[in-house]
Amino acid sequence: MDRIGKTVALALAVLCPLLAAAAPAGIQFGSIRIRVSFEQTPVPGRSGGSGGGFASGGVSFVNKRWLAVNVSFLPGVASKGTSGAKDPDNAKGIQGIPGRWLDDVIMHMYVAFPVERKRGTAVYGLFEGRTVFWSVRLDGRRHLAQMFIPPQLLDRYAAAAGPSGVRELALPLAEYRVMVEFTDSSGALLGRSFSSSGKTPLAPSFFKQIKEIPGAVVVPDSVLPRNKTPWGLHMPATFDYIRDDRTEDRK
Repeated sequence: MDRIGKTVALALAVLCPLLAAAAPAGIQFGSIRIRVSFEQTPVPGRSGGSGGGFASGGVSFVNKRWLAVNVSFLPGVASKGTSGAKDPDNAKGIQGIPGRWLDDVIMHMYVAFPVERKRGTAVYGLFEGRTVFWSVRLDGRRHLAQMFIPPQLLDRYAAAAGPSGVRELALPLAEYRVMVEFTDSSGALLGRSFSSSGKTPLAPSFFKQIKEIPGAVVVPDSVLPRNKTPWGLHMPATFDYIRDDRTEDRK
């Protein structure tokens, strides 16, 4: 074999395992659960904090709570056996792949809720965000993730005049609609799920239609990854490691 052939063979020997590790066939992120809650800002150490020497009360926010979207999922491959049917927590029978990881997994999150009402009909706004995980172990076990909408955004879009005429956070948790999608670095869909929305099943088209309405409220990068919130330093070892969301990653 000539020098060029040896170089190519060596490159393939090095790259092929890496390529295989990046996108194993049949990967699924299954049994995705979504739970929405309101959360107060966690205060590390003691309660209270510094106002930078200024008296509080310069700005009065109606809402001081975050909207937390809690997600859990099972990364692995779907089993063709019946093990999943015996385990209600793993309906698709997701099984782990020993020693395998998937790099640059992206969790896309879409949150829709009424931002106004016209003639008694809810007009929805759409709030978007994403989390990029450095690497996720494909172990078939339950992983946890969180994303948050800051209080200031809820104060602007989800507060309304109450019976007394004072603005208040008027939307109950049942009004928030959530879609979560997991993709790999190439954009291939690994899994998708929706929050409970009562009697009407949600579909991707519900969120897409909001964006197509002229003048609709659509706020990108408004659902924050966990590491961009006060929760970033709380129990970090419980969650998959989040890396910076680089501009060049967005397609």
